[in-house]
Amino acid sequence: GVVMTVKVMLSEICPVHLQATASSMLTVAWGLGLVVGSSGGGLLAEPADKYSFFDTPFWRTYPYLLPCALTSLLCGVVWVPSYLYIPETLPPRHVQEVASVQAGKTGAEAEAAPLIPGSQLDLGKTPTASTTRLSAWQLLQIHDVWYLVLLYGIFSFAAIGMEEMHALFCATPMELGGLGWSTSEIGTNLGAVGVMLTMLQTISFPIVEKRFKLIGAAAVGAIVAGLATLAYPLLNTIAQRDAVLDGTSKSNSHSDSMAVWVLVTVVATTYKVTAGWVFCSITLMFNNSVYPINRGAVNGVGLTFTAFCRIFGPLFGGAIFAWSISQPRPFPFDRWAAFLLFTAVFCFAIYLARQLTDGLNRPK
Repeated sequence: GVVMTVKVMLSEICPVHLQATASSMLTVAWGLGLVVGSSGGGLLAEPADKYSFFDTPFWRTYPYLLPCALTSLLCGVVWVPSYLYIPETLPPRHVQEVASVQAGKTGAEAEAAPLIPGSQLDLGKTPTASTTRLSAWQLLQIHDVWYLVLLYGIFSFAAIGMEEMHALFCATPMELGGLGWSTSEIGTNLGAVGVMLTMLQTISFPIVEKRFKLIGAAAVGAIVAGLATLAYPLLNTIAQRDAVLDGTSKSNSHSDSMAVWVLVTVVATTYKVTAGWVFCSITLMFNNSVYPINRGAVNGVGLTFTAFCRIFGPLFGGAIFAWSISQPRPFPFDRWAAFLLFTAVFCFAIYLARQLTDGLNRPK
């Protein structure tokens, strides 16, 4: 709910030429939150075993209370200034002002205007299209909204699945198709990726959006994310050959090559940045698909479907990867299987992006 609200507010407080930058900043904040939150949760979990100060019967009985309590406290700290100092971004008076100049029409022209210009949906004559609230079912009858919801859900399915696959791939022994990294090595790598993401996301997306517009940026992001996904099995091949040539690896289960570490960081950063292009584009296109009064509703519809899809992404990827390395299998059912399937999903996302109309590239 918070994420959905912030996305809607973004379109209402930022000028059009700054919305791409603001959307990329939101994506960076979300990505950093995942990295910092995961790291902090791991450090604070089971404190009795890590810190002598917490070695008491209470903390041994509730080993996960500390990170949960801190999370609740942070939510409360954020709520207070949000409630007191953030003004309403779409007050009723503003809605009426927008309605009065809707599409430059007045009187009979506004009366006869379809509810959503350029779409197949026309619910009859209304005082103004921009002040009519639509139900979820009515929103889904709009061509662009329907394809946006599908694009958001399908891409999120693969994107969240790949987030899980990154850690799983890095932790899997090298002879089984991974890198055999320890949890500390994985954490260090994720930290480096987070730093790179912070620097590149806010710079790259406005440039890509200006060059390809929102629909094109989503398609280009999905293409590059798919190519980065296919690079993961190749990293295992490179790690094995590097271990043989170097001759310093203690076993064929673990890659300790700095070159491999750098390559993994580059691939993971490329994937996260380009996937961020897709999510930023989808956020702005959702806001552009309807009039301001319906932005909250349309984002809610998209987020509901996406939450459902995100449940199955990690389960799907983890199950396929575990099955593919459980015993020797021929290509493409070996270590490539899960990555090829996620790439196929990204290709379907590209198809969905190409079904969207140019009207989504600009606000209503």
